[in-house]
Amino acid sequence: MDRRARLQLRLQQTVEGLSVAAIAYYALGLIGYAFKAASEVWEGFDSSIATGLSASVVIGLVWWSLYQTRRKMAAEEHDVTHSKIP
Repeated sequence: MDRRARLQLRLQQTVEGLSVAAIAYYALGLIGYAFKAASEVWEGFDSSIATGLSASVVIGLVWWSLYQTRRKMAAEEHDVTHSKIP
């Protein structure tokens, strides 16, 4: 049973990693559209450079958001399993 739990955890972590990549990819696509519009308004604004520079920030924010969500869910689960029943 312990082996099954480890495999399930590994699979869950893999899916979470892929989720970060997918969410960041789509978020950067949306940001790219906004930057392309901005480059039409402001002469000299390079949407490609702006999108590239924002990539690490977006990936970091997505990872941090999922990490915080996972921590909150784990804490809630811990509270439920360790609460005293009156």
